[in-house]
Amino acid sequence: RSTPLYSSAASDVYKRQDYERDGFTPFSNELEGVRNVLRGLDEAGLTATNSSRRGPTRKLVDFGFSSCSHNPAGGAKVAFRPLDDTLMGGLSSSSAFYAGDCLCWTGEVKFEGGGFCGIRSEDLAERTRAMKDAETYDGIELRVQGDGQTYKIGVRTEDLRERPGCSFQASFVAPEGVDFATVRIPFEDFVFVDQTRCVPDPPPLLASKIISLGFVLSRYSYNRSTNTNCRPGKFLFRASGAIMLYR
Repeated sequence: RSTPLYSSAASDVYKRQDYERDGFTPFSNELEGVRNVLRGLDEAGLTATNSSRRGPTRKLVDFGFSSCSHNPAGGAKVAFRPLDDTLMGGLSSSSAFYAGDCLCWTGEVKFEGGGFCGIRSEDLAERTRAMKDAETYDGIELRVQGDGQTYKIGVRTEDLRERPGCSFQASFVAPEGVDFATVRIPFEDFVFVDQTRCVPDPPPLLASKIISLGFVLSRYSYNRSTNTNCRPGKFLFRASGAIMLYR
């Protein structure tokens, strides 16, 4: 059955009493037209739920206060703590805080003595274990805004509890500007590292085993190569809404 993209149940000759008699109002008539548009797009496979380019998402870390039973990422906001180069004698420093439903991370990177700032979430194991369909997702989605520098997202799993320097990392640019940009990172693009050194034979990166998430801004990329899109000085990074899983 073909569905017109827009249909109108009322004509120009309809009078007010005709609307009321047939159960229509100008608002409900326009609403039905919008519904028909969306229905037509859905049948054509052009909506988010049917598009092969953008599949369903699920919240992994919710930056809001949602505590619905179907949202294991909900409840109290997840705390993030700094992991700056002061741990190894450096001079960089940063802090993370919430502003509405945005995670804000700001600080100053100093190349002398280290050259990186980082934050890491509290333990997420209880949340990820509650996601029965976690293994059906293909990667992580973020909505970010920044200063045009190249950041890393870091993921730690249950297999790495006894290996504190190890994580899965992937790089992305946080664009500068008014609007937030959507960044999607497939799990297969993550690199297994010890600090910044790539390590062979990594354990599997499984969403159901994620125990923490974090972000890094560093003068180094991987294997001590230089991150040419990192500069010394103050920075501001924001992530909006949630850290999502997508498929």
